[in-house]
Amino acid sequence: MEHDGPGHFFGPTVLDRLPLAADAATTEIFGPVAAVQRFADQADALAWANGTGFGLAGHVVTGNLDRALDVADRLATGLVGINQGVPSNAAAPFGGVTASGLGREGSAEGLDEYQSIRFCNVARRATD
Repeated sequence: MEHDGPGHFFGPTVLDRLPLAADAATTEIFGPVAAVQRFADQADALAWANGTGFGLAGHVVTGNLDRALDVADRLATGLVGINQGVPSNAAAPFGGVTASGLGREGSAEGLDEYQSIRFCNVARRATD
């Protein structure tokens, strides 16, 4: 993919079969880059994914919905996409866990981050 204008450009890229310890496999890349990994079984995949120290988004690609939901429940991430590339929309809370962030932005849950909710109960005297 060519880029003729000023500035920097990095085209869509798939990194396949990286060593599990590679920087591109263990850090968050904010760009059109997908690091594809293969694992012997689901337990190995979850242990690796949850052990990176990051947790913004996870992706599950499978034709088995029960398995997808099981993996999604076990991923330590703020967002999970099942059979899709972008697991968020404007109505959904956006944010990660661990080194990927604290709290949520967007949606009603995002507004809670900027509020301190307090309950106040007042007994009023009866008036004649």
